[in-house]
Amino acid sequence: MNPYAPPEYRPHQPMAQGYGVPGGFAAWPDGPNLAVQKDASLPAVCVKCGAAPAHQRKNQQFVWTPPWVFIIFFVSPIIGAIVAMIVQKKGRLQLPLCDLCLGRWKQGTLMVVGGVLYLFAALFGGIIIAANDLPELGVPILVSSIVVLVVALVVANKRFLRAAKVDERMITIRALHPEAARAILAAAGSAAPLT
Repeated sequence: MNPYAPPEYRPHQPMAQGYGVPGGFAAWPDGPNLAVQKDASLPAVCVKCGAAPAHQRKNQQFVWTPPWVFIIFFVSPIIGAIVAMIVQKKGRLQLPLCDLCLGRWKQGTLMVVGGVLYLFAALFGGIIIAANDLPELGVPILVSSIVVLVVALVVANKRFLRAAKVDERMITIRALHPEAARAILAAAGSAAPLT
């Protein structure tokens, strides 16, 4: 082998069953989740309820941070945030959604945004009220800000899809409707069943 020789041409080899065939993307089951190639052209089956045809598309960016990063947050939130930004992986998919599920997704987004806005308003207002010799009002407002945010996150979470993992090529999606998963596997040309 000559280390100074120019690189040889090697034809592209498919990386997974179904890659380069009907749908032109890779997809395979990963336990209860489904790994899908980034920017794959998904079939028009709602990813949340399985309804077909799903006429809406949600341009969704999935962000995944390795779980070990959250340990650093307990040591130092600032260092943890910096490490999370460095090691996080991102991937984008155009998710097919029916009108009802798209509406529920938007409602979930509004819940989270409202919870965050209430958190900042209640923290600011609670601190001012408590500082003006009214701790009996300020402290409940401060506590309510955290409760409202947690409730908004829990309720809204069921309206979204989350990534179990993202790497350089694939997005592993949690809570995908089984009908949508089957349609994606069929479109990718993968015969592997979901477990």
